[in-house]
Amino acid sequence: MAAEGIEYLIRIAPAPESVFIFYERNMIAPEPRLHKLLRKRTNTPVAEIFIYDDSRSLVPADYYPLKKLE
Repeated sequence: MAAEGIEYLIRIAPAPESVFIFYERNMIAPEPRLHKLLRKRTNTPVAEIFIYDDSRSLVPADYYPLKKLE
């Protein structure tokens, strides 16, 4: 449920079969940890990630919703 006045974004990784360069594979996986680390240790504005889903049960790729920065 979205709070009124707050905008959200969703970041979706490319489908596994569409990755052409080896280092692109699973590139999105470390991003939630990196966001959390940056939010904790710096004053850099970094979006809050609510959940990271790699189950591919709702979307056929890894994804995460995040709060849009103002």
